[in-house]
Amino acid sequence: MNDNWLLGFIEGEGCFMIGVVKNKNYRLGINFSPYFQISLVETDVNALIKIKNHLGFGTIQKQYLKRIRGKNHQDAYRLYVIGLNNCLKLKERLIKLKWYAKKEKDFKKWCKFLEIMENKQHLTKRGIIKVLKLRDLMNVRASRRKEYYDINKIMKIVNKQPKKICNFCSKEIPPEFGQRKYCNENCKRNYRSKKSRENYKKERKANSRKCEKCNKVIRNNNKSGYCILCYRKTPEYREHHKKYSQKPEVKERLKKYSQRPEVKEKKRKYWVGYYQKNKDEILQKIRDRYKEKK
Repeated sequence: MNDNWLLGFIEGEGCFMIGVVKNKNYRLGINFSPYFQISLVETDVNALIKIKNHLGFGTIQKQYLKRIRGKNHQDAYRLYVIGLNNCLKLKERLIKLKWYAKKEKDFKKWCKFLEIMENKQHLTKRGIIKVLKLRDLMNVRASRRKEYYDINKIMKIVNKQPKKICNFCSKEIPPEFGQRKYCNENCKRNYRSKKSRENYKKERKANSRKCEKCNKVIRNNNKSGYCILCYRKTPEYREHHKKYSQKPEVKERLKKYSQRPEVKEKKRKYWVGYYQKNKDEILQKIRDRYKEKK
């Protein structure tokens, strides 16, 4: 099988279409999808299987025409290709070849529609009108069109859709963004961080413990039952600190730390400030000691 053979088959039995779907879940209330199909009688299914193997994508489906249209009709099979990625692959194969039939006009309009979808212009009002005009020029029978295929009725549906607002900055989100809840990525990050902080505070309040002395919120993993400041004043902490400071490894570290000029200056400033605040008490203690020695 060859691409030129496939092109001849498509010129005879192929069909390029633009699907229009009315759905409230979409931002503008309408969705477009590119569509290509080849339909054959039940006896010629092997040709469709070969075409599918040659392309490497697409699906084959049975059409029960006897049940729908009557006994005079035969059941048929169709090979259809849906989705932008698969349709772009098909376009790359066929655009290089030379066409001989009228089907080339439909193919060129179909390619224009794919370009509009790639650039996401079909999510704007102007893009919708362009797509509908292209679809009306293609091989779609007027009798098969439903009521919502008309351009005026579709635009009424689009205009009825409410404006979407960003959850963080409360600005209007352009229709090109589809179903997004944020106008940009910064708003998305800020909204999520804000929400996570609020949830953390709620959980903390619900499952929180309080310090026995000052009633501050403490972690559930805290075994002492006190906050850090209150725990340092307890005799348990002093005993633990004495044992820890008597270790030889800790003594060496403290010596090295105390010999730094930055640490010496901090200590000097601390003791100068302490002396200025508690000057009278310190002098009184010195006088008492002097009297005791005498």
